[in-house]
Amino acid sequence: MPPSACLDECMHLGLIDALSARGFSVTSLQIVGPRGADDDTVLTRVTELGCLLITHNTDDFKIVHADFQRRGQPHGGIVCLPQARSFSRLELRAAMMLDWLAGQPYASRLFIWGDLQRLFERGLRLPGYTEPDVRHVLGAL
Repeated sequence: MPPSACLDECMHLGLIDALSARGFSVTSLQIVGPRGADDDTVLTRVTELGCLLITHNTDDFKIVHADFQRRGQPHGGIVCLPQARSFSRLELRAAMMLDWLAGQPYASRLFIWGDLQRLFERGLRLPGYTEPDVRHVLGAL
């Protein structure tokens, strides 16, 4: 079962409806708060909600993740996605990441889009996604 997700404030709110339509449980810090909080507070809040965090702020959350690990503090997991020129690419990347994580432990781990991208480039295919979907998320379409 895919994890529940909470979007960081920097994420497009349209992802809530788009990912919900695909069957994912998604909310946003813009809805549940706190708004404008520091990254440590964001990850703590998302973890309290029983969600993993989806963010564009890869560099910042690499540091926060490392701090949580040093303190032995668990968190719900972090997915870092690059900003995309098209909403459809962003939506598909987010959906693929959530489906990919459904089959593995994700709590207290950091996942970067490039990790899944490299697997796609080596031939991995996720059930429910077409070859044109994969080409689209890789920027080949």
